[in-house]
Amino acid sequence: MSPDAPARGVVADPALNARYRDLLRQSLPPSLAPMIPFFCDLTRLHTLAAMLDRWLDAGPNGRAEQVLNVGCGPLASELFVAALRGRRIASFDYTPAFVAAGERLQAAGLLPGVEIAQGDAMTAAFAPARFDAVILHDVLYERALDLGELLPRYHRFLAPGGLLYLDFMNLRVRWLWRLLGREKAYRRYAPADVAALLARNGFTMLERRPVRPQRGLMKHVVHGLLSVIGESNAFAVAARRDGDRAP
Repeated sequence: MSPDAPARGVVADPALNARYRDLLRQSLPPSLAPMIPFFCDLTRLHTLAAMLDRWLDAGPNGRAEQVLNVGCGPLASELFVAALRGRRIASFDYTPAFVAAGERLQAAGLLPGVEIAQGDAMTAAFAPARFDAVILHDVLYERALDLGELLPRYHRFLAPGGLLYLDFMNLRVRWLWRLLGREKAYRRYAPADVAALLARNGFTMLERRPVRPQRGLMKHVVHGLLSVIGESNAFAVAARRDGDRAP
């Protein structure tokens, strides 16, 4: 799809969302049950969906057939992001309960073409240049994940000209969350450092945009304040793997 093609966005299907919620209730353990409303809030997928609409099929290789989703969680992206439908997707997560939830979704007739596995993002290995796109969505806040180590690893698994999507929490606004008493032990990155890491590891940045906030009055107030000063709590990035150059 070219950058000027119409957006497809997030699949708006209340019946599918209700079914997804019910299947998560049936499959996730009690410790993760309080997170189900978060998983079912599709506003968290809007920025990812918009970026994939614009860039997923716009590269030199044409249509991206093989996609890797790193840290997939309970498979909401695969189910609700329209741009991912009809592709072969390898999805993995460190948490066994999310893998079990994905298998439950597949048993219910959902997620055709999706391969689900358990794995560690820092050690997972695949065939060289296997994938046309790699997605790191809503995972880089984890303290255990280091972008400087992840980029050279996943560069190897991405075909030359393939797309990398990632989003990260903005180090420049940590002061505000600390002032509000709401900052947690998240890993944050300075946007300039992310740009430098991408260039150093053989990627060309295509676009960076603010991540749309989820629902909630406090979130919208804070994000509105940040937008006034030209900041965002998190940014999404689309980048292209450069030729055959190794990092």
